[in-house]
Amino acid sequence: MKIKKKFSVLISVMFIFALFAQNVNSESKADPFMDVSSESEFYSAIWDLKDSGVVQGYADGTFKPENSINRAEFTKILVLASKRTVSGLNCFDDVNEQWYAPYICTAKEAGLVDGYSDGKFRPEQDINFAEASKIISNTFGLIKEDTDPNQWFKNYVLSLEDYSAIPTSVLSFDKKITRAEMAEMMYRVKNGYTQKAYNTFESVSRGEVAKIDTVNARNFRSCEQIQAVMSRPDYSSYYYADDYDMEDLLPLASPSEEMTGDSAVTEQSKSAENESDYSETNVQVEGVDEADIVKTDGEYIYVLKGNTVRVVDARPASSMKEVSFVEFPVEDFYPSDMYVSGDRLVVTGSYYGSMPVPLAEDVDAKIAVMPPYYSEDLSKVFVYDILNKTDIKLFRDFEVQGSTLSSRKIGDMLYLVTNKYQYYYYPYYNAPISPVPMYKDSSVGESDYVAECSDIAYLPGVRSENRFLMVFGIPVDDAEKEVVKNTVVASGDQIYASTKNLYVAESRWGGDFRIMGDIISNEEKTVVHKFSLSPDEIDYKGNGEVPGSVLNQFSMDENGDFFRLATTKDRWGESTNNIYVLDGSLNMYGKLEGVAPGERIYSVRFMGDRAYMVTFKETDPFFVIDLKDNSKPSILGELKIPGFSDYLHPYDENHIIGFGKDTLPSGDSDWVGAWYQGMKVAMFDVTDVNNPKEMHKIVIGDRGTYSELLYNHKALLFDKEKEIMAFPVSLSLIPESEKNASTPAWTYGETVYQGAYVYKVSLENGFELKGRATHLTEAEMADKYSYAWYGDSAVNRILYIGDTVYTVSKNFVKAHNMADMRDISSAKLGGYTNYWNYLE
Repeated sequence: MKIKKKFSVLISVMFIFALFAQNVNSESKADPFMDVSSESEFYSAIWDLKDSGVVQGYADGTFKPENSINRAEFTKILVLASKRTVSGLNCFDDVNEQWYAPYICTAKEAGLVDGYSDGKFRPEQDINFAEASKIISNTFGLIKEDTDPNQWFKNYVLSLEDYSAIPTSVLSFDKKITRAEMAEMMYRVKNGYTQKAYNTFESVSRGEVAKIDTVNARNFRSCEQIQAVMSRPDYSSYYYADDYDMEDLLPLASPSEEMTGDSAVTEQSKSAENESDYSETNVQVEGVDEADIVKTDGEYIYVLKGNTVRVVDARPASSMKEVSFVEFPVEDFYPSDMYVSGDRLVVTGSYYGSMPVPLAEDVDAKIAVMPPYYSEDLSKVFVYDILNKTDIKLFRDFEVQGSTLSSRKIGDMLYLVTNKYQYYYYPYYNAPISPVPMYKDSSVGESDYVAECSDIAYLPGVRSENRFLMVFGIPVDDAEKEVVKNTVVASGDQIYASTKNLYVAESRWGGDFRIMGDIISNEEKTVVHKFSLSPDEIDYKGNGEVPGSVLNQFSMDENGDFFRLATTKDRWGESTNNIYVLDGSLNMYGKLEGVAPGERIYSVRFMGDRAYMVTFKETDPFFVIDLKDNSKPSILGELKIPGFSDYLHPYDENHIIGFGKDTLPSGDSDWVGAWYQGMKVAMFDVTDVNNPKEMHKIVIGDRGTYSELLYNHKALLFDKEKEIMAFPVSLSLIPESEKNASTPAWTYGETVYQGAYVYKVSLENGFELKGRATHLTEAEMADKYSYAWYGDSAVNRILYIGDTVYTVSKNFVKAHNMADMRDISSAKLGGYTNYWNYLE
């Protein structure tokens, strides 16, 4: 692993150095021609033509960029740019043995140009934009479709539009193009989309400059168009690079060896005992379930362990035991998390495999999207019928090319979000029939493409065309109902889902440097993609963008028709924090910018008409933000205290709990910052929004203490009515004998404990420790390097059923009395005992 990382870093450094060297070289060159300076709009394009030997300019050292160009000159340049062997004479009535004859005849033989109906080519005639669009499209092998009989040039112009290759100076189809415009069109087609503005077919028709609105996505017209777009080497690929033989569906009943006929019970026989009083996964939005590694239905506890799901009968707690387990029918399947709802167990994960891709035959060899490698990342979903816990059966099987970003479950629909990076680079003859990723669903049987090429949207002018962002809606209660899906050429980093809409945030960065003379934007931004959700359709509603990047899913929120985001924008280490409000069409509606300059967002929580935001550098500014007027977000109050919160959890509408770290100032005049200390839990009172207060706080352990809760909200158990709060902790302590006023703030404690911390929570008394629970033996506790500390015996989830608290690790499920955390019983989980040693 270290070798791979070092190699990856080396490659990255080499690439950055190459870019730097290229920039230095390009900047150090003299201007390409006397009349083309670096300030020229078409500087990069003209430089590219000269650098590739396609143009030499005039004898006086000029290029004459504003001059028109005739058909002979234009054809010569295109033939040279396409690197064709030049030959031929006498191919038109007016093209015989002149200097340009070999170029025009070569172009005619290659099908790049046609003459007029009278048999002439008219080489001295100035070329117009419509004619140029046809020759460029033919020369570079752009999209070739049937032309509109009323506008023979329409699809050629649309092809240039797809490449952002229509300069804004072109305002009519019969415009005589200049030498500079010719260079610019060729440069854009050869090098992919640029950051420059461009015109469209519609804007040229109207004789005006296009106003490109990236919120409005367009659909590709054909698979060939996607193929052409994705076959272009694009600088964005350096910045955004990520991330079968189908087996028959098998029943997966896997009862443990100790089970007998008497212990095989169904849900109906136990339903009378079910108290319907049990905890659920801590989620962001009510009604939107999130997958986790441990789930309960109030009777059974389901634990994801290695490549199995262990099923524990938890009632009664005094005699709980593992009653069955589930294995998966795909070798090397890696489950990541799961859902349990009613009679369904849904497991999501991935494996490294292959899916057969139909290939087209007799295709000219050219660089294009490669057929998938023999093995690649495949996202997988298994749905099981768990009505009978001793006879668990596979109900549905789904997989798709690509990696899983995240998922949500709403009602009986599982919504799966995936990314697929599409490879290119090498020439080959047998291309895929379609460049679109494939999927397979057991309701259909055969593998198929996720969408028709013409159903896939792309974002004009946005440089992420080597990725597919896919959203699937998988019915989990109906094995025959087909999935609903939508695919966009984009990618995603974080998701937020309400019961009606799904939002995918895509971070984009630039750098303040030149590539071939073009300034690459240094703006850091987040593009938000919106999908509407229903059991029958997933509809792409468009996208919007805001400056900066989001921290996690809690940086986003939907409230009525508005979508709110909190971002940090960082340029050369100078950070600012912001709140943005977008309307239903993802247009900017309101904003609050420049909060806590020099700091970064550590946590955010949106709650109705307010947002709570924690930033940090040396102290913990806790901000209360007013969102009643969506057009004018504003700061209501601010509290500065030591430490910071990584996660904010609502207690009620006027109180919020923060989980994070305590801190001590650095004490160094040369470094403004602070040293992390123990884990801090604080309750904030925001009843007076202008003067928030820290009501209660506790600090657990010393520097080195941590909890999964600090980066994963699903590790929290919280129930206001039961006054209970619990989370896993790895405790580090500095021996009392070593603690004194001179102990450096950076001193780490010794790890002495791992387990669940369970508290009684109230406004009056704050956080009162009920007790702790560990799954480590005394010997394991003493061995600080034991795998048990960080693996199988580490408590990672706490839940309750009725008045019983259950702590869960990969080795055990243990039951405790909620009142005092007294041990009741434990159930040993089968499977491997550690990562390297499998028992089953």
